Amino acid sequence: MNCMEEDYFGNDVEIINGKKWDWGKFKSTEGFPVSDNLLDWVIGQEKALKECYLCLEEWVHKLKCLQKEKWFERWKDPNKEKPKATKMAPPGPYLLLLGNPGTGKSLIGRALAEYLTKLY
Repeated sequence: MNCMEEDYFGNDVEIINGKKWDWGKFKSTEGFPVSDNLLDWVIGQEKALKECYLCLEEWVHKLKCLQKEKWFERWKDPNKEKPKATKMAPPGPYLLLLGNPGTGKSLIGRALAEYLTKLY
């Protein structure tokens, strides 16, 4: 078998969500069940996702603690002096994603934004 005849999908038959998929004969993935959750699309990056989750969860924990302390109360009265927001609010979760084009950096970024929205 040369490289042009590579068998990427195998010849197995699977039942997915009640539909039979014959990988040896299929012509299109039309109708294949695709998750609405972007994080399900990220494959093979479990360690990177775990690190990202830790970063986001720590940041949300800080925000929730500040919310519990009612740190925003000082801004309610327009006549009171305001503290600098940079000293009160923690900096955002900064992540540097490195990799070749097409390796999923943007997908992980969009998926984590969705995850953060649900988390906080």
